[in-house]
Parts: sequence; structure tokens; C-alpha cells
Amino acid sequence: MKKLADLYELPIEELLYGEKGANRHRILIRAAWTVLLCYLAAQLASSVLLWGINRWVAPPGIGGPGNLPVTDTIRPVLELRFSLLSLRERISTLSSGLFRIACLVLAGTDLLPGPPKRGALFKLRLFGVLLMGSALAHLPWMLSDRIYRWGDYLILPMIDLAVAAVILAVDLGLCSWLARKRDARG
Repeated sequence: MKKLADLYELPIEELLYGEKGANRHRILIRAAWTVLLCYLAAQLASSVLLWGINRWVAPPGIGGPGNLPVTDTIRPVLELRFSLLSLRERISTLSSGLFRIACLVLAGTDLLPGPPKRGALFKLRLFGVLLMGSALAHLPWMLSDRIYRWGDYLILPMIDLAVAAVILAVDLGLCSWLARKRDARG
């Protein structure tokens, strides 16, 4: 088959599974990378927004030695602050949900019929990019924030990374089990 593929100058996967199967897998991989980049961009936007809120929309007294009572002059600042914090929370929640769905889809690509899938190295590389990207999206803003601390910046990304690690471990275990089962059959 390899000689035939070389003769017609086609990838072996296309000869074995047809163009449609190879394209479907390529589309899923591109979608996984796209969602990963969108997730990291949303996490960066969330961190920058939180840092900006704490930098420029902090009422007097927050982050200082004592808090001031809420007066009519501080109330509009607090309302703006809470509405921006709500926007930040929506961005984080939406990106987390999208990311979890993408993790499940990426894990499910091993179970699809068609061309050979990318292996564990690809998924570990994707997880490494996720880990580094998430750290880089939050660390500079977290370290220079005078009001919030690391937990405020990292709680949702840490939960997302834990979910991704569990999905990755289950996926790699399932793939290993299926490979052993397939090898045992002959």
C-alpha cells in the first residue's frame, strides 16, 4: 500500500481511509488548537480585566489599611466595579465551559473510525501548552495586583487544568487498554 501511495503521490491515510476521514481528523485537531488559543485569550482578557478593575476602579480604602463606609460618592464606583467583575466572571465561565467540551472532543477523537490518531505525545504537548499558556496569561497580572491575590486569579484555571488532567489520564488509559486489547487479538 505504501508503494501505491508513493506512486500516486498521496498520503497513506488518504489511500487507506479516503480524503473525508483524513479531513475530519485534521478539522478536529485544528478545532482543538483553535479552542485552546481562544481559551488562553479569554483567560488573558479575564486577568487583564481583573487587574484593570483593581488598578483603576478601586474605591478609596480598598487595598489600604482600612475600608471606608459606602457613601453616595463611592456608590457609582462600586456599581461599576461589580458590573465589571460580573463581566469578568462571565468571560471565565464561558471559556471554561468551551474548554471542557473541547477536552472531551479531543479525547473522543481516539474512538472515531478513520485514519490513525495522534498519540499520547501530541496530547501531552497540547496539555503542556495549556499549562504554560495559562500560567503566562495570569502571572504578570497576578504579581502586580495590589488588591487581589493568586487565588482570585488562578481558581478557575486550576479547576480547568484539573479537569483536563483527569480527562487526559482517562483518555490515555483507555487508549492504552484498547491498544493492548487489539494487540491481544492478533
